[in-house]
Amino acid sequence: MVRGDDEVAHTADRREFEADEREALADARETVLDAREVLINARDEVGEEREDEAHTILVDAAERDARADARDASADERELTASRDAFVSANAEYGATQKARRAAALDWAEAKHDRDSSATDRAELAEEDRTPPLPSRGSLRAPRTASGSGRPDVTR
Repeated sequence: MVRGDDEVAHTADRREFEADEREALADARETVLDAREVLINARDEVGEEREDEAHTILVDAAERDARADARDASADERELTASRDAFVSANAEYGATQKARRAAALDWAEAKHDRDSSATDRAELAEEDRTPPLPSRGSLRAPRTASGSGRPDVTR
């Protein structure tokens, strides 16, 4: 009878040990889940900040494009006026027209530079990804048991 009582006690101890190990494993997994949730929340915040930054860049680029369009229109009008005046005037000298055309060409060059800058800003915004990646699956796993399986060790 003593042998049977020892077996029952050993089985009860083993079951209690297994239950304790399962509970410890569940606690470890809960800790891992909490850590992942913190990381996800931080990533969401970074994403929101990036969206705000991207919006600001896009608004600035649109404003530069609008200024470039206005300069282009003004330069086109001045160039057309200078060309028309030179064409219809019998006594007009090319020197005054040269100055107007030069000013128009400078405006076109500045407008092109602004458009190039806006396009570059948009391209860089599309290419860069400053959102930190989530940690790999292995870096936030629950600790393994003595057997290394992640399951309760029943051989003890």
